[in-house]
Amino acid sequence: MTPGRQNNMAAKLHSERVPSLPKYRETLALERRKSYDEKLKLIENIDPYNVSNFLFSDSMELWPEIEFPDIANYLIFSTSSYTKEQLKAYKNLDAYNYFVAGWVRCIFVGKATDNIKILIGKVNHSQRMNETPLKPWVAATNEGTVVTAHCNCMAGLGGACSHVGAILFAVEAGVRIKRSTTCTSVPCKWLIPTPVIAVSYQELRDIDFTSSKTKKRKLDSKISGLSSDTSKQNSSPAQSDAAKNVFVPSQTDIKKFFESLNASKTHPAILSLIPPYNMKYCPKADSTELPKPLTRLYDSEL
Repeated sequence: MTPGRQNNMAAKLHSERVPSLPKYRETLALERRKSYDEKLKLIENIDPYNVSNFLFSDSMELWPEIEFPDIANYLIFSTSSYTKEQLKAYKNLDAYNYFVAGWVRCIFVGKATDNIKILIGKVNHSQRMNETPLKPWVAATNEGTVVTAHCNCMAGLGGACSHVGAILFAVEAGVRIKRSTTCTSVPCKWLIPTPVIAVSYQELRDIDFTSSKTKKRKLDSKISGLSSDTSKQNSSPAQSDAAKNVFVPSQTDIKKFFESLNASKTHPAILSLIPPYNMKYCPKADSTELPKPLTRLYDSEL
């Protein structure tokens, strides 16, 4: 990615303000308000929608250490205070698609207690891009255990909607990037998918049809590349010397190896690709003699 594109992305991230909904709690029905208050009790009665912007930061370094098992434990195995049953939000494990597609516009982090942090962000609607982004928030311990979550979407009271999942997966990817010692959080932000602010009309040739699975695979590959680069840089000189002394067979050794394979009674498949041994693997032509066709029996003199 070019420096110009990195600067454009950074400008978009910093142009976003901390999401707030000061009167959100008052708009809830009585039963929903009670459920919302139960969540707030877990974070010292701090309402993330009604907190000063100065308490939040956009620094990736402050994100809690959320990992994939933490996400799975919360979305699938945790107990909902609203339904009194397991959330079993299997479908929301696909919320990774929201993240890799750039639906997560921004994430801010604030401190609720010494061991609990609040993550709040903006996530675009999946189908209605022109509407105001949704504002999910997540409370998690420093070690990554998700305490509770909420979103102002229709299914947000359960705390396991796709928008909450998108925030969790974004933080999980950021934590993997943050753990790489080859770079700092600022230059590494380019690895996070560029947030989609608006969807404009484009010509067919300019539209990116890359699937979410492919984008996920590429992102995971880039993050894994950071870790491998780190291991290479941290390798000792002795290890580097050992790598240089790895035996590499010569052309003569390879030729003798193939000759020994050819002399064996087996038929190794590799020889079907190595000339001149591959000639033995050519299918034999059918030797069946067929009668002459009628066109060959034609005689112009008759």
